[in-house]
Amino acid sequence: MKQKKINTLQRLIFRKFSRKKYAAFNSLGKTIKISTLGAACTLVASPVQSQSKSDNDTLITTIELDEVEVIGQKSTVLLDDLPRIVEIIDASSIQSSPGQSFQDKIQYQSNIDISQRGQFGIQSDVSIRGGSFDQVLILQNGINLTDPQTGHHNLNIPIDPEVIYKIEILNGPAARAIGANAYSGAINIITKPRFKNQLSLSANTGAFGYMRSHIGTNLASKNTKHLLSGSYSRSDGYINNSDFEVFNFHYHGDFKLAGSTSAYTQFGYNKKGFGANSFYTPKYPDQFEETSTFNLSTGVRTGDVIKVKADAYWRRHKDRFELSREHKDYYRFEKGLVISNKPANTAYDTLFFRYINHHLTDIFGVNLNAGFRGAYGTTTVGAAARTENILSNNLGKELNNPIPVSGFDSVYYTKQDSRNSFDLYAEHVYTKNSIFLSAGALLHWNSFEPQKINFIPGIDFGYRVTQSVSLVSSYNYTIGQPTFTDLQYEGPNNIGNEDLKPYFQHSIEGGVKLQKDYLRAGFQGFYTHGRNNIDWVLDARNVSSPSYKALNIDLAENYGVEASFRFVNPCKGVTKALLGELYLGYTFVDSYRNAPDSISKYSNVKHKAVARLNQNLMKNLMLTWHFMYKQRTGTFMSYDFTSMEFSFNNYPEAFIIDLRATYLIRSTSVYIEATNLLNQHYIESGSIPQPGRWIKGGVQVIFDFD
Repeated sequence: MKQKKINTLQRLIFRKFSRKKYAAFNSLGKTIKISTLGAACTLVASPVQSQSKSDNDTLITTIELDEVEVIGQKSTVLLDDLPRIVEIIDASSIQSSPGQSFQDKIQYQSNIDISQRGQFGIQSDVSIRGGSFDQVLILQNGINLTDPQTGHHNLNIPIDPEVIYKIEILNGPAARAIGANAYSGAINIITKPRFKNQLSLSANTGAFGYMRSHIGTNLASKNTKHLLSGSYSRSDGYINNSDFEVFNFHYHGDFKLAGSTSAYTQFGYNKKGFGANSFYTPKYPDQFEETSTFNLSTGVRTGDVIKVKADAYWRRHKDRFELSREHKDYYRFEKGLVISNKPANTAYDTLFFRYINHHLTDIFGVNLNAGFRGAYGTTTVGAAARTENILSNNLGKELNNPIPVSGFDSVYYTKQDSRNSFDLYAEHVYTKNSIFLSAGALLHWNSFEPQKINFIPGIDFGYRVTQSVSLVSSYNYTIGQPTFTDLQYEGPNNIGNEDLKPYFQHSIEGGVKLQKDYLRAGFQGFYTHGRNNIDWVLDARNVSSPSYKALNIDLAENYGVEASFRFVNPCKGVTKALLGELYLGYTFVDSYRNAPDSISKYSNVKHKAVARLNQNLMKNLMLTWHFMYKQRTGTFMSYDFTSMEFSFNNYPEAFIIDLRATYLIRSTSVYIEATNLLNQHYIESGSIPQPGRWIKGGVQVIFDFD
């Protein structure tokens, strides 16, 4: 890679294509091609000045690449040929945007609906094109980390924003490429060690007792590269029982072996403890949750004519949930009752509480694929196997011999469940002149339905009308499996359903994209037709004591449009300072569920419009503005503690303005950011109000060493 050395935030410019081996998504265990609307795609970025060691030196980093591998398909293709939508957030955009976690960063994409219960990535649900949070596949460097217990845990990933190389977001299904449950879309978070020796230190603070510290290092030698990152953050909380602590650690190593063979290893650990004010039911505002996640994966890449990739991975997730917090300042647990220590600060003096929920999930998986190029295009074939296991005292089938819960005296896992899956897939890509055609299929078997093998096909087509304008279209069939929570959970206002079935969906989409110099734009329409989609619903005719139950909905349809526009100002001087880069995005989703006389627990964004403006007002000062409008469908449930009654409310519209100002001084960057500048009152999930104006600031220092 021809890349000049810089110490601070960098913007990547793709000037030309060349036949190199560092395809953008070589982290994925499969060779995967995904399409992109150029306007939304920061992968084709623009010239932006970055401050280096000397205040007088401004450098532009140039990257040359020919073919890219991104989520959505298995074969490498030319960037401009990609006929589906992917939005790629590069490291520069991540660093310069407001937010303290990667979950905060992705909410500024118009095609992503982030519903937050807690800030700073404490708990965030992600939705694409009207799908639920269980229907978006989550990957880290191409490894499937989707949680089988519940999609609420999908984004519990030990990644700090400082070390993210890029984030890839796929709109629409991709089951044929990356497996079941890539139902409405997929997100891949990529880290990448560099050929440099570097140490990064940062510290941040802000309102509501917020503080965060981070340390990261990159070490490189002739044949190895190592990336390490760790952070700690905490806050007293912006409302009662919204305090939190978070610890992250991540390692990624790349190793060059003999010939064309290389290997990698990555592992990470994430631990969170947080007040979960009304997270799962508004009747009990003093909930508490603690989660921990451990990820480990390793793999090899080899071959010149036939390129072979193999991966093995393990993910462990632990979850402890308390309906009423048993901290000394809240409640104590005595003989089956939860008793308040400070009634003035809690909702109840006493309440019945059976036990604390404990869950432990383990996922093990292997991937193997091979690709080769022939006279009529590129062919990729492969296989994947995965096992998902859970121990719990609330989910699963009864154990004959209960298993002690580590760290808790006289507490046992009393239930367990597991399921296994196996995939075979093949894809062929054909390109000639102005035509791009990709077709493939996945054979999927899951022990949840052991008597059935699912055939999952898909096809993508693109046609270049002119050098700058392309027409794109695709059809994909996809499948999803219920989570363990869908099947077996029982709580105060939520009941699972062991009779649930897998769900299926047909999806078609088509549009046009413009890619020319400093202007990128795109427009896409889509339609999905789903059967047996899982929804949590309650009987609208009886809401005095509401309880949501998981059900298969026989018909679920979504249709909508996605539009994006991106302009990078090629001018200099005042014009460039006021308008360095402008991004506009809009998504519309309309949904239909054949579930009469019922109220859904889920909601999705019907209208979302975003705007991003970068300004370089001074040589070393950059302002990043984010404007976001959301109109959400559905209702949320609230609870009146005086009348002791539930009520249902429409989600309010939200218009949010966030700002981050970054000042660069040699190898040091100083920033201040304000989120929700207008101090808007809004709700994204459940009945939890999101924080008003929140001011934060910090400093980052980067040291280069030999």
